[in-house]
Amino acid sequence: MNLIEYILTGVVSFVILKNILLLILFKKNFKQVISGDRNEETYDFPFVSVFIAARDEENSISACIKSICNQDYPTERYEIIAGNDNSADDTLTILRKLESESPNLCVCDITKVVTEKPGKINVLAQLSDKAQGEYFLFTDADTMLPPAWIRTMVNVLQSGYGVVTGTTLLKPGGQFGHLQNIEWGMTISTIKVLSDMGVRTTSIGNNMGMLRTAYEYVGGYRGIPFSLTEDFELYRHICNSGYKAFHIFQKEVLAISRPVYDVYALLSQRKRWMYGAFRLPLPMLLILITDAMFLPVIFLFIVLNPVYGLFFWIFKLCAQWLFIYYSFKRMQIKVSLKHIIPYEFYQGIINLAALLYFLIPSGVAWKGRKY
Repeated sequence: MNLIEYILTGVVSFVILKNILLLILFKKNFKQVISGDRNEETYDFPFVSVFIAARDEENSISACIKSICNQDYPTERYEIIAGNDNSADDTLTILRKLESESPNLCVCDITKVVTEKPGKINVLAQLSDKAQGEYFLFTDADTMLPPAWIRTMVNVLQSGYGVVTGTTLLKPGGQFGHLQNIEWGMTISTIKVLSDMGVRTTSIGNNMGMLRTAYEYVGGYRGIPFSLTEDFELYRHICNSGYKAFHIFQKEVLAISRPVYDVYALLSQRKRWMYGAFRLPLPMLLILITDAMFLPVIFLFIVLNPVYGLFFWIFKLCAQWLFIYYSFKRMQIKVSLKHIIPYEFYQGIINLAALLYFLIPSGVAWKGRKY
């Protein structure tokens, strides 16, 4: 092999070894917090505040609210505070109707700006001012939560953590939706592996919980700098303040969100996320960059050395798919082998396109606003 082939071999080998190592760590170093049995008659259910920021979510907000109202947690021991962020559709009307039917739902029409810029962080900053809970949970208007969500998140927080992250997957819809769901599963499984190793990565804003004291210690969403990835910014400040973080990877906190249904919207979403991604710890950043580079690198490798190139590609496919299979299996979700080849091309093309789109000097479109 010549020098170029040695370099290509190094890049490809790193990606393959990364997938093998993720699989081994996922199976051997998996950490799960299991709270002890509690006496339901004497257990003092702590009061919990659940926050939702909604902008133009008329098609999903009702299902989200109803899933939170259907928790196996005493209704009188939690509140849902939803903020309408200048919606142009019927989001506010739907929220008002739900408010009249749900005794623990409080709807706020957010019209003023108290943070550096308008948007989700501004809404959540004002919603938290109204909270009564000693535990704060956050989700998004297009997300549905399982019945044990509040109970499990609170139980883990009571085990000595300042901030916790649940697990979120996407509701599959068509081939594009299925591929996005696999990508979410792989990304969140990777975050879980790194988290269990003690690497601080990020939280996910549609499935996040924290102690009220931790939130207030860092100044909440009013006190942290404006960010297009507000969940990562808040998580980072809380962890840097000495609080412990934990990623919960179990069925009881498995939230279901919606996929993006066109490529432009997906690239815009990824561009926003990358503002936070480039501030991630080095291990996570290397994983993201090498994954984005893999498809063009392996194509070049096959051109220069077809036998070695195809061998490495097949090896990578097998290692990656085993990791995906076991992570979904732990969530008791089946993933079909028919997506193994389409996902490989989806992953390579979207990752590379998102990286190139991020480098274009333009603003970020998010919820009808330009940042």
